Amino acid sequence: MWVDPITAFGDFSVPLLISNLATLLGFVLAAFFALKYTNNFYEGRATPKSWFFIILGLSIVVISETLQVLLLYTVEPLSLLRSYNAIALVIQDIAMIMIVLGCLFLFREVS
Repeated sequence: MWVDPITAFGDFSVPLLISNLATLLGFVLAAFFALKYTNNFYEGRATPKSWFFIILGLSIVVISETLQVLLLYTVEPLSLLRSYNAIALVIQDIAMIMIVLGCLFLFREVS
């Protein structure tokens, strides 16, 4: 069951919805532009592991953010909602590990 995102949190509802959607859009665009950059820059050549992990991490963050936006407006039993949030946080942790690993590979490439 879903709640109305425009009225769910009173006066705070619209700014919260806009903030969540802007964050989601930001990560979608970041993953898209990183992918386009690597495809254009490394056309025909193998993409380094660093960029692979960074793009993979950004893509996983998009999944996590989508779950978080959707979970905010669901009406579920509290125990089920906690497990959903735990899953979303684990996904986000995996994404951050991928991004950090990609940045580590970038650092190793230049040093």
